[in-house]
Amino acid sequence: MKKSSLKILDKISRKYALVKYNEEFANYSSLKASFFVYCIIEPKTINKLKKIIKLFYKNNIKFNFFTYGTNSYVTNPNLILINLKNLKLINKTRHKSICVSGNQRMSYLSSYYKKEGIDSFLGGTMIPGSIGAGIKINASIGELSINKYLKKIYVITEKGKKKCLKAKNIEMKYRNTSIKESNIIYKAIFKKHYSYNTIDEYLYLLDKRKNQPKGNSLGSVFLNTDSYKAWQLIDSCNLKGFSYKGFRISNIHSNFIINEGNGSALDFDRLIFIIKLIVLLKTNIKIKEEVIRLN
Repeated sequence: MKKSSLKILDKISRKYALVKYNEEFANYSSLKASFFVYCIIEPKTINKLKKIIKLFYKNNIKFNFFTYGTNSYVTNPNLILINLKNLKLINKTRHKSICVSGNQRMSYLSSYYKKEGIDSFLGGTMIPGSIGAGIKINASIGELSINKYLKKIYVITEKGKKKCLKAKNIEMKYRNTSIKESNIIYKAIFKKHYSYNTIDEYLYLLDKRKNQPKGNSLGSVFLNTDSYKAWQLIDSCNLKGFSYKGFRISNIHSNFIINEGNGSALDFDRLIFIIKLIVLLKTNIKIKEEVIRLN
């Protein structure tokens, strides 16, 4: 690490946030795969987060960010990561809208508002990640997207500036939006939408996800498309149950990789490569990851 970068990190630790050096990312990730990163920064306010990002931009210091680590893993020991989990949680209802912080859990919002007959967050039922991450990738269950009732988002740009984006100006596709990866969604406004059968829909969606395997994992590893389901391709290659250095392709749902031992994040990354290679060789289809490797 350059001396200039160390000075910036020292300034951050003194004025803006807790900085943890040589941190084990397994403690922050649902996969629990061992890998140490250079440092993790934990700000508690949006204004301090903004100042940190401005410092990094001004000094050309690369970083990445995460919240709950439910679909993220790392393979770069030199990473500087910002943890958004400890920012203040917001969950406020207005006359016709709901304002939530980007670090609220999708599953929590879905469960919380279904009691009031509000179905605005049903697209995030049983999805453990943050609403900010869910908005960015247009998370969904079947045809029900988390962004169905999204009105606007507030982001911090890579330059450390606050910006508001209206949903109508955001391009949304399956597991993809036009929101920049570098933008941190710190607040979102949703339309408050009522439905007489919200609870029934919620219970139906819970039941629909019962086939998800238990254990340490990042959820679905590979993307589905209109042409194929990733799990079907993996099954067709007889990879269900295949194990590699403590990781196993689930016998219940083969788009899940379960951490059963003490494998590292590098081993997990290699297993992803092995799966992609075998599927390509046997089906001539190049599958893509849904999980995110932070770099």
